[in-house]
Order: sequence, then structure tokens, then C-alpha cells
Amino acid sequence: VWYLLPLTEFEAGFDAVGFQRWFSSVWRWCFVLSAAYVLLVFGGRRLMRDREPFRLQLPLMMWNVGLAVFSFFACLNSFIHSVMYTYYAIRAADYRPPKMLSICITTLQILQMIAILVVTVAAHLTLRSGHPCSWSHLGTVVTLPLFGSYLLLFLNFFRISYLPSVKKD
Repeated sequence: VWYLLPLTEFEAGFDAVGFQRWFSSVWRWCFVLSAAYVLLVFGGRRLMRDREPFRLQLPLMMWNVGLAVFSFFACLNSFIHSVMYTYYAIRAADYRPPKMLSICITTLQILQMIAILVVTVAAHLTLRSGHPCSWSHLGTVVTLPLFGSYLLLFLNFFRISYLPSVKKD
């Protein structure tokens, strides 16, 4: 069946003679590298027998927790934005969805900003306590004002748009 498919640009331009020339000049390295690999595998065991084992449990656990937190916030952010842009599309089509939907979207955005700020503060406190942490002071300096200002903007928007006691100017 493969001969029925058209050749790709890479396949059509492949220089088989040049490849054979190159490979015939370096084929000995395959044996050298294979022998070195076998020596490392079997000799490495003997060399590492008397060494203290690497303690990777904590770094791997921290890495997995970091991935889980990042994945959670990525999913949360994607979910909120998909709901938000669907709402914008519905509004652009001259349909007026219930006000409760816009209240829920704004509330989700506020909760997202709060969650990001809580994780930022927790990471900063972990960093200051001296425990292993991949967070940096720069991350705190950038994240707190950025997401803090977003939180204040969303809270102000919520207050002006949805609370009856606040008058719009």
C-alpha cells in the first residue's frame, strides 16, 4: 500500500547516496556507543552500589503538586473564559440572557482571582520559610499586584453592576 501514496517533499528530495556515504564514514560509532552503553548499564550498578541513593521523593512530589495546581488553574481559567465568550457571543447576537448568568460569570472571575492570590501567598510563605519551593520573589512581586488589581476591578464592577444600592455615575 505504501507505494500507492505520493512522496512527500522530504522523501522526494532525500539524497540516498549522500546518506550512504555519510553512514559508511560513521558506522563504527554505533558499535562504540553501544559498547559504552552496555558498560554504563552493567558497570554503573557496581559503581552505584556503595553510594547513598538519590532522594527524589520530595522534588518529584513538589513537581507533581505544581503540575496539578497549574492544571487546575488552567482548567478553571479555560472554563471561565469559555462561559464568558459564549455569553459575549449570545449578547452579540442581540439576545439578552438572564442577568443571573452575568452575575455568575463575574462571581467566577472574582473567585478565580482570589484562588490565584491564595496560592501566590501560600507559595511565598513556603519560600520564606526555607522549604524547597520553585516560586520566586519576582513571581510574588508580579502576581500580587497584577491579580490584586484584577480582583479590585472585578469587585468594583460587581458592586456597580449588580448591587442595587450603588448608583452609576
